[in-house]
Amino acid sequence: MKIRKSESSTMPDEIDENSSNTTVYVRENIQEIERTDDDGNIKTVYTYDEKQFSKDEWEMEVLKRKNSELEILINAMLGVSE
Repeated sequence: MKIRKSESSTMPDEIDENSSNTTVYVRENIQEIERTDDDGNIKTVYTYDEKQFSKDEWEMEVLKRKNSELEILINAMLGVSE
């Protein structure tokens, strides 16, 4: 997984599994900011942290997240606190 700061002129999807055949993009900490360009026009820009997973890494991440959610649910049902 790679992490980088990025920005876009359009609101990005939080999770993009479709734009690449090899990579899944996960965007976090999305912030909308306004900037003035060289001509004095105000433009909206979205800045965010972007995690890039290979498709295999993403499958493992999804499984890990589901297991964590299941564990929380089971503990709640059993009355176990963490």
